[in-house]
Amino acid sequence: MSVSTSYFSSGKVKKTIHVITNDPENKEITLNLSFDVNETLVVRPLSINFGKVSKGDTYKKEITISNKDEKPLSITDIKTSPDKILRIRGEKKFTLKPKKRKTVTLLFAPNEAKAFFGTVTIITGTDPAENKVIRVQAEVTAPPQTSN
Repeated sequence: MSVSTSYFSSGKVKKTIHVITNDPENKEITLNLSFDVNETLVVRPLSINFGKVSKGDTYKKEITISNKDEKPLSITDIKTSPDKILRIRGEKKFTLKPKKRKTVTLLFAPNEAKAFFGTVTIITGTDPAENKVIRVQAEVTAPPQTSN
């Protein structure tokens, strides 16, 4: 069994897993897990809500990427989805020195009036479990109509 800690912040974590089996003597097994999470890659914010925005305008939010480790950390890519609506301004590949951080700008240019959901994925050159996903949402409205 493996446990991904990518959605946990640094600190102590306790979880319980209930396993139901077909073993007549052990129909249910309870696993109590307790572990410390020490994040190497820390991304803030964990989610972005642009709130109520107008179709056709462009909005921006800052994302801070921090290396909490004692050795350099390579960011091999920053991917956005959908990539025609969400974009990163600036470098998408770089190396963070130990205990350093970098801020990147997320640009959001909605083209339809509807509820929007997307993602930003920070990809490291190491274990895919260390990649971070930021959920992005907004309520996109049509711009107000002007009368002639």
